[in-house]
Amino acid sequence: MKKGFTLTELMIVVVIIGILLAILLPQTTKMIDKAREDATKANLNSMKTAIATYYGDEEEWPSHDLAGDGNPPGKMGGSDLAKALVPSYIETIPYVILRKGVTTTNKRSKTIYTNETPDHETITNDGGWWYHVGSHSLRVNSLDKDTQGVFYSTYGLE
Repeated sequence: MKKGFTLTELMIVVVIIGILLAILLPQTTKMIDKAREDATKANLNSMKTAIATYYGDEEEWPSHDLAGDGNPPGKMGGSDLAKALVPSYIETIPYVILRKGVTTTNKRSKTIYTNETPDHETITNDGGWWYHVGSHSLRVNSLDKDTQGVFYSTYGLE
């Protein structure tokens, strides 16, 4: 009597493994996307805490011409927020990490500064962070929706 597996037995095992992978792989992708969104929410909270701490120490919001590039008070240049917060209040400006397939992922250096009314329509979808100078609100600069169907730009508003 020979020991070993028949070809039929091996094929059945391969088919079972394939079925299990087909069931588990989409769930794994959703969990990875959810983890990315949770990381962005945590980064947003870190940024908001750094801005609030800056306000507590300086008794003014980070909206002055810290870069010396000639912008009037209340208007920020591209590097002002980083100059105000790094490294005293936060180690580095964190990444915006959105779900896979969204084109605005992993942009941290780009921060949009605006004096426009802070509502969903002013989001530019250029990626990175969106900072409203007047209300000092910080949002994710994306018009895309997360895995739950919530706009990224509304994170932190709930």
